[in-house]
Amino acid sequence: GDLFGALRARLNDSNKKLVMATLTSIGNVASAMRQAKFSFLSDILKCLGDNRKYMRVCVLNTLDSANQILKTP
Repeated sequence: GDLFGALRARLNDSNKKLVMATLTSIGNVASAMRQAKFSFLSDILKCLGDNRKYMRVCVLNTLDSANQILKTP
């Protein structure tokens, strides 16, 4: 199956704990791959609008992971 497609679909789930786990997984996968495949960046950024502090922290951690990868040659 398509891992990134499945992860992307979970970013819009009504279960916010699942969304946070997905964000963490995306960051972990990206770190392990040492490359960014963030064709779904807009979906990640939409999660920043959530009123839950932990959701926003999770989004920022995911973006930090992606940023570290993008800065690494």
